[in-house]
Amino acid sequence: ELENELVTTPFETYPLYRGKENGLFGSTLKVVGLFKGILRVKRNKDDPELFEKSMLDNLLKPKPYKVRIYVLRASNLAQMDTDFFGNKSNSDPYLKLTLGKFKFSDRENAVDDVMEIDLYKMIEVDVELPGTSQLVLEVMDKDLIGKDDLIGRTTIDLEDRWFDNRWQELGKENQTLPTLPSTKKDDENDKDNKTKNVARWKTKPIERRTLYQPHQ
Repeated sequence: ELENELVTTPFETYPLYRGKENGLFGSTLKVVGLFKGILRVKRNKDDPELFEKSMLDNLLKPKPYKVRIYVLRASNLAQMDTDFFGNKSNSDPYLKLTLGKFKFSDRENAVDDVMEIDLYKMIEVDVELPGTSQLVLEVMDKDLIGKDDLIGRTTIDLEDRWFDNRWQELGKENQTLPTLPSTKKDDENDKDNKTKNVARWKTKPIERRTLYQPHQ
């Protein structure tokens, strides 16, 4: 998980609570949201800005991006079903993804009675950053009767990655920018269009992420 490598984040995040800590029947506090921002105090109003203008422009003016999520497989999945004798049995897993109002469910391709599943899915989402950034990946257990069970979930904060210079540098050595023929002769020699629009983006490492239940 990249969070183990990028220990700090470019933002400060604070949970928002509702309820009372010492109520009549004990604490009723519960998290109802998150505050994310950058808090800085300047000693004098004439002190130089703490951030470069380009960074401020990116933070204060949301821009559209396209996010692609590649999911390869899930392994060692918890057993969520029971057999006729009441013993734990393998789940019928499928992939589910949520990002704000965007929802993806691969329930129709659930696989019966397994603890490991090859998923091989590419999911593409249009986003604005800064903006809705909590990408939630879930593996669900399909049930024929009643509500499907959550096997586990993992959450990735897209803002914490996109605005982190360390994440931006990952895979930079593999980046290839598109090149175009510069002359008419070059264009004639490149009839197969091989030198046009050839690009490779910064490669990011494949992650192995742990799935959690909400109460854990």
